[in-house]
Amino acid sequence: MCVRATIRNGSLLVMVSLLFGPVLMSQDKGWGSYDRLLVTEKFLNSAYAELKISGLLILRQEGIHDGMGALNEIDVISCHTGSGVYGGNVPGAPAPPPYCTGLYPSGPSEFLSLEITFSKKYPIRDFAAGGSFVRSRSMGVSKEIADHPEWSQEQRINALKQANPRFGPENKQGLLRIIPLEAIRNFTGCSLQLKTATLSAWRYETQPDPPNAGVAWRIQGKYLDASKGHDFCSATFEPFDGRLLSITDH
Repeated sequence: MCVRATIRNGSLLVMVSLLFGPVLMSQDKGWGSYDRLLVTEKFLNSAYAELKISGLLILRQEGIHDGMGALNEIDVISCHTGSGVYGGNVPGAPAPPPYCTGLYPSGPSEFLSLEITFSKKYPIRDFAAGGSFVRSRSMGVSKEIADHPEWSQEQRINALKQANPRFGPENKQGLLRIIPLEAIRNFTGCSLQLKTATLSAWRYETQPDPPNAGVAWRIQGKYLDASKGHDFCSATFEPFDGRLLSITDH
C-alpha cells in the first residue's frame, strides 16, 4: 500500500495507489474502522502541539502480522502539494523548499519519519520518530558521547548539561508537565506513570556498525488492556524540547 496525502488546515486529503496487500482496520467499538493516515495525523496533532505544518504524509506498508498489527513507515514532508515536483535544470528556477527535492523521497524524511505498528484494540501499538524535528538539537551531544567510549554515565550527563537543554536533570518536573499523557493513553492504551521518569545517556557499539549513542528521558507505564503475560510499556522523550521519541511494549 502506497499512500500520498495532503494536510491542509487540519484536514487530510488522501490519494491512494493500491500496490499489494489488504488494509488492516480496527474493529474496536471505541474507534471503529479507521484510516491509518487519519489516525497518524490526529496522533501527531495531539502529541506534538508545535507541529503545525502544511505538507504531505506518505505511507509505506511493510507488513501485517496477525495479532500484532501492521508495521508501517510514514514520512511527514513539510511542503505544499506539488512543491516537490521540479522539471529539471530550468535556468532561473527557484531552489526547492527544504525537504522537497522530488515527487517522493528517496529515503526516510529528513524532517520527520515514523515507524508505527497499528493494532486492533488501540490504533497504535508501537511508535518511533526520527528526523530533524525530534533529533536535530540532540545530535551534537549524541556525537560527543559516541566519540568518548571511555565516559561514564555521569560524564555523559555532564555533556548534556553543557548543551543547556530545557529539560535536563534539574528540570524533571518541567518535562512531566508537558507529557501528552492523554494522547498516548487514548491512542496506544499505554498509561504512563510519571513517577518512573529517568534520564539516561548511552553508548553501545556492535562491529562493524558505528557507535549508537544518545540521551533521553524514559517513562514506564502499563497497558490498559494488559494481559497476564504482558502489561509493560514505556515512552521516551528528548531533553531539549521534550518531544516524543518512542512508545514501545518493552
